[in-house]
Amino acid sequence: MVSCASWGKTCRFRPWAWAAWECRFYGPGDDAESIATIHRAIDLGMWFLDTADMYGTGRNEELVGRALRGRRGEVVLATKFGNVRGPNGEFLSINGRPDYVRQACEASLNDWGRT
Repeated sequence: MVSCASWGKTCRFRPWAWAAWECRFYGPGDDAESIATIHRAIDLGMWFLDTADMYGTGRNEELVGRALRGRRGEVVLATKFGNVRGPNGEFLSINGRPDYVRQACEASLNDWGRT
């Protein structure tokens, strides 16, 4: 379970978050180094990890899933979706319809290994 610090009586927080787009957004990366970086960030107190299905054309979410194996309870994991891409990563459209929302969430869960 992720522990939190208290700020007054109503606000609970931990001051670290990390956007995982850095691992794959600009092209191929070093998986071992990226996973080690995520592990180090968690060790230093990072508790909120933000990713998206468009980073690395979905490969980033797979990487995040591998990095969180055995550590899933230590972070809050978030994703974004809506940019529909083709098989080669080309932009096709924006889609926020309920059926696509469900499809995108299922795809992210699969990419994460259902963590």
